[in-house]
Amino acid sequence: MYKLSLLICVVAFVACTSNPKETNTQTDSTTVTTSSTDSAAVTNPKLSEYVQYLANLNDSTAESATKAAQKFQEIFKGSSPALCDSAFVFFNTFYEKLGTRLDEVHASDTTNYDSLIVDPTAKPVPLSAKLTAYNQKLTQNGFQVAMTEGTTYIKQDRELIAKWFYAMVSPTMKSYLTQLNKENKEGFAEDAGINIPITSLADRVIWWEKFNQTNPNFVFAERSKDLYQNYLFYLLKGMDNTASYYQDEAGKVAPDQEFMNAYTYVLSKHPNTETAKLVKPFQAALAQHDVKKAESLLKQYQDQKIIQ
Repeated sequence: MYKLSLLICVVAFVACTSNPKETNTQTDSTTVTTSSTDSAAVTNPKLSEYVQYLANLNDSTAESATKAAQKFQEIFKGSSPALCDSAFVFFNTFYEKLGTRLDEVHASDTTNYDSLIVDPTAKPVPLSAKLTAYNQKLTQNGFQVAMTEGTTYIKQDRELIAKWFYAMVSPTMKSYLTQLNKENKEGFAEDAGINIPITSLADRVIWWEKFNQTNPNFVFAERSKDLYQNYLFYLLKGMDNTASYYQDEAGKVAPDQEFMNAYTYVLSKHPNTETAKLVKPFQAALAQHDVKKAESLLKQYQDQKIIQ
């Protein structure tokens, strides 16, 4: 089963496919309309050439990611950042499709890939020639073997995007991609539990709130909004194995101190944010051991489509 990495993708709740909002951008004297990744929507000749190239690429081999990136540079060298942003939408769709396909093949393979998972506390395990070649092919082309709950899978290594795209896209797109790369490296959740500090989760919530406010018409606005809403949900609720509140032995509801500290952090460092306005009454409810109030607030936020 395909495990969504943190892209760009956040474990369990970040959708790795989207229909980017329609944008009409004047680039190189040609209007580019990006309402989907359907080639029928493309009117710019450079963009059309790139879309056709991607359509003919093998979507079952890791090398295709690098080929697609190299072709991007070849076609769009000297083009405006706005046109490069539009072209990146198509690369991104191909890259995600390729990752899904590679993971499907990986999951059906009976080879034991556990030795590719590096444990910094353990002695290095010698790799067979087959495993070495397999690993090199992935790591050289924007992918890597990862593990969750004892099962290996293929995830993105977004340094490929940093290498080939950061210098060509707009500052807004670069900021977005840099943040996704950072989150992908840090991880987020494992075995129904959050595996980053809750204050780090709070930082992500604040980052996405500010990004969305500054860039409401961004081509990946729906994705960035989803990231904010989902991260905010987990900041408030937590997960099964990392909950924001629990029942003690006497049956009394008690807030988790790490979450409470994170709420205080938000309120003290970012008091004027929308996130702070939402966190404040929730923290107060937990401090009063009022789980009904806390859950009522969660439902209210969900009904208002503030969280998912």
